[in-house]
Amino acid sequence: DVHEHTPWAITYLMFSPEDEWFIFQDFWLPVDRYQTEDVAKLTLAEEQEHEWDIDWRLIDPLAEKCQLNTGQSITADLRRHGWNNLQAADHKNMKGRDVIRKRLGNAKLCKKPFNNVIADPKGGKRRLGTIWFCPENARQTINMMQHWRMDEYLTLQARTSHESYKEAPQDKHSHLCRNLEYAAVDSRARHYVRPAFQPLQPLYG
Repeated sequence: DVHEHTPWAITYLMFSPEDEWFIFQDFWLPVDRYQTEDVAKLTLAEEQEHEWDIDWRLIDPLAEKCQLNTGQSITADLRRHGWNNLQAADHKNMKGRDVIRKRLGNAKLCKKPFNNVIADPKGGKRRLGTIWFCPENARQTINMMQHWRMDEYLTLQARTSHESYKEAPQDKHSHLCRNLEYAAVDSRARHYVRPAFQPLQPLYG
């Protein structure tokens, strides 16, 4: 999630074949200290160190806006500095919030990862889609998830007299949460199947 004045909000997610999501790393990088090249170098170094194989990256489509200082968009800059598989997220689809809410509820029922198989009332067994957070490396995401709120007005009178009032989430604490919503509405995230491994072909047969 990219903005001109708030920190870079970057989230790493892993999707398991068992329909469990793991948020295992996040970054909250101040824009006055991290330029686009710095962000790319930091994240790519982290990926290389831990041998993370990134299948795709989602970014707010607003990052396609041309920057006055470079003449290019943030998306183009990130691609130029090594962010491959970078694609625009569906930022208008609000159904992701319901998906995340449901997965959180399922995780509460399951109590721990790798424990999401339940009896199906119709017979047999099925898996509940869950979401889990690494407490050591995803603290910012956990904090924002706990503090993100809807717009609130103290009294009914204040609410009715506020012309621009509408039921909408606050911007504060939203950024890393929005990353999860981007992933939740991406068609590949529901039942992720990793592409088959393609061995490198020898150059000379």
